[in-house]
Amino acid sequence: MRGLALLSVLAALAAPAPPALAQVDPCAGGLDPARIIECLRPGGINSTRRGIRPSAAASAAPAPSSAARAAPAAAAPAAPLAALSPMSSVDLTVPFGFDSAELTPQGAAALTALGTALKDPSLAAAKFRIAGHSDAKGADGYNQALSERRAEAARRFLVEQGGVDPSRLAAIGFGRRQLYDAANPAAAANRRVQVIRLEN
Repeated sequence: MRGLALLSVLAALAAPAPPALAQVDPCAGGLDPARIIECLRPGGINSTRRGIRPSAAASAAPAPSSAARAAPAAAAPAAPLAALSPMSSVDLTVPFGFDSAELTPQGAAALTALGTALKDPSLAAAKFRIAGHSDAKGADGYNQALSERRAEAARRFLVEQGGVDPSRLAAIGFGRRQLYDAANPAAAANRRVQVIRLEN
């Protein structure tokens, strides 16, 4: 899966990035725009890494959320976002309020850094799929809806506050189908927004 650049944004509930994750992975935790750019640019320090290992059953992308479908696009991409190949990854902590899609101040700060990085000339032409994920607690339908709302909240922030062109971003939800930590289905690390850089 060379050329696959997953930019995964962990949405742990108002908790800091797990210390072990940040210590082991230079592209995880509370990152500044310069580090995000270095992790995502072609040939960067993260060019051969995959932060998420979805199961085979969960590898197909679901349809975009209704909010993402309704959002106007400034310009149509050359190819549908779903048809583009993913590339490298970075794991950011983006806290949300408990059981909600409302960003905390820490979550807004993380997305501000991400928005700055996405507008850097080395990343400015890239397109991204923003995928919401939940843990395995609760009903499937509820988790699916929550993951879609969180993905759309991140996308909306990047567009409205970060100034990122909306045609570069598509929001989808996976619910509990792609757990980050499958060995611990209720772990906070599973509650995240994953931003996948797509090859154009």
